[in-house]
Amino acid sequence: MVAQPKKRRWRLWLGIVIATPVVGLVLAVVLLLAAGPLLEATEDHWEQGLEYGMSAAEAAQDADSQQDWETVAQYWTSAVVELRQAEGPEVATKLAEYESNLEVAQLRVQEFKDLEREVASTENQAKRTEAVDTLEAYSTTIRSLDPDSALFVDISLDAADSDLNTLVVQVAPGWHYQPKAARLEAATNLWEGWATLRAPEEPDTARLRLEDSNGRQVGGSRVIAGSVVYVDD
Repeated sequence: MVAQPKKRRWRLWLGIVIATPVVGLVLAVVLLLAAGPLLEATEDHWEQGLEYGMSAAEAAQDADSQQDWETVAQYWTSAVVELRQAEGPEVATKLAEYESNLEVAQLRVQEFKDLEREVASTENQAKRTEAVDTLEAYSTTIRSLDPDSALFVDISLDAADSDLNTLVVQVAPGWHYQPKAARLEAATNLWEGWATLRAPEEPDTARLRLEDSNGRQVGGSRVIAGSVVYVDD
C-alpha cells in the first residue's frame, strides 16, 4: 500500500519527460551515448581500399585519354589513402602495389599533357610560319606600290595578337598631309588586301592597325570587326 504513491509519482515524471520535447531530446541523446560502441559506424579501410583498387583497375582497361587516366589516378589515390589507414599482414604488400599503380596512372596523365603541349607547339609554329609567309607576300606588293616608303615605312605583325591576324603598318609623316577621304580609302584598301591573303574565308578576323613613328594608333580596324576601318582626323 505504501508503494502506490511512488508509482504514481514515477508515471507523472515520465509523462512530463515525454510531453516536453527538449527534455525528451536530451534523454534520447543520453540513451544513444549510453549505447556506446554498438551504435558507432565502423570503417573497414582495407575493404574500402580494395574496392577503390578494383574500380581503378576496371577504369584503366578502357582509358585512352588524359581525362580517363586522371579518373584512374583518382581511384588509385583513394585506394592508397584507405590502405594507409588499414591494419593487417597483407596491407604493406597491397599498399606498395597500389602506390606503384598510382605512379603509372600519373605518368600516363603527364604523357598526355606533354603530347598536348607538343601538338599545340607544332600548330603554333605552323601558324606563325604561314603568317610570316603571308606578311612577306603582302609586303612585296606594298613595296611595289610605294617603293620610296613615302606613305608606309614599315609593315609587321602585331605580337600581341596570338592568332597573328593583325597587320601593323607604320605610316610616314607624309601620310598625315593627305586628305582624310584619301587616307580612309587607302586604309580600306590596305585592310582588304591583307584580309584576302590572311583570312579569305573569315575576312573580318583580319585586322589592320595604323601607327605613326611614335607608336600611336592613327587608324585601322574598329573593335567590332576588321572590315570597319577608320582614320584619325
